[in-house]
Amino acid sequence: MKKEDFKELGRNVLLGSVEIAAGGFVTTGLIASSFATRSSVKDTSKNCNGWEHGAEGWGNYVNGEKLHYQEDE
Repeated sequence: MKKEDFKELGRNVLLGSVEIAAGGFVTTGLIASSFATRSSVKDTSKNCNGWEHGAEGWGNYVNGEKLHYQEDE
């Protein structure tokens, strides 16, 4: 092997190791984001209050029950 071949081999090894390190950082970020998202997901089993699309359609819910107004009927 010539001197130029060793230089090219060294450059390729360096570039390859940089790409592997960058890929590791991206993977770590995606995994951390996944854990953060999973822990912050809203628990749908709890009764929510306010305007939302629930079991009876769009409306104002209090303790999981839709409030009915006379103008709706």
